[in-house]
Amino acid sequence: MKSYGSNTAWKQINTLLPEEFQIRENNLPLEDTWQWNCNNIHLDRYPNPNSEYRIFLHHGVGTNGRQMSMILGHKLAALGYDVVAIGNLGYGMAEVTQKDITYDNWVHRFSDFVNTETKLDYKKPIPYGLSAGGMICYNAACFMNEVHGIIGMCFLKNDDKTVGKETAKFGWSNWFAFPMMNFFSKIGFARLKLPMKAVSKMNALVNNDDALRIFLKDKASAGA
Repeated sequence: MKSYGSNTAWKQINTLLPEEFQIRENNLPLEDTWQWNCNNIHLDRYPNPNSEYRIFLHHGVGTNGRQMSMILGHKLAALGYDVVAIGNLGYGMAEVTQKDITYDNWVHRFSDFVNTETKLDYKKPIPYGLSAGGMICYNAACFMNEVHGIIGMCFLKNDDKTVGKETAKFGWSNWFAFPMMNFFSKIGFARLKLPMKAVSKMNALVNNDDALRIFLKDKASAGA
C-alpha cells in the first residue's frame, strides 16, 4: 500500500495553516486501503467505535484524502465523530489498474464504499464533499442504501454552460471544448492525459501563494 509518508506536499501545506488547525504527528490518521474494481483505494481513518455517525470525507479535483484529514478530519474526530477520508481514482495514494476512468467510476466507487462500510460496521453515514466532491457526494447519494445528511461545500454541474465557462481555465473556449473532447475520445484518444491545472482554474484553489505553488507541483492533488 502506498503511504502519505512518501508525500511531502501535505506536510508543507500543514505548516502554512494557522497553528490551531495544524495536524500533529501524534494525531495522524490511520492509513488503510480498500479494493474496488481491482484498484487499491487509499483511506485515512479516525475510527471511533462509540460514535453514532461516520463522516465520509471526499476531496475535489485539486486536493486529496490526506489534505481533507489535515484541514477537517482531525477536527471532526476531536468532536467525537468516526471519520474516514477516501482518495479518488487518479489522486492521492490510489493505485489504479484500470485504463479508463470516468466520472461514473468516481460516483460508484464512493457509493459502493459507503454502502460497504455501513453494512460491515453500522454507523449513520454522512458524506461530506469539498469542491467537486460536493457534487460527487450528491450524485453518489442516489446509490447509497442509507444517508443521514449531505454536507457539500459546492455543487458543480460542469456540463451546464454557465458553470463550465466560469470554472474552466479558458472559459471562452468551453463552448467547443466539450464537443472536441468527446470527438477525440471517440476516435481513439480517450486515454490522452491532461493535468487538471491545464483545463481548470487551479490558480484559484487557495488564497496563499506559497500553498498554491506546493499544490500545483503535487502530482497527488492539484498537479494530478
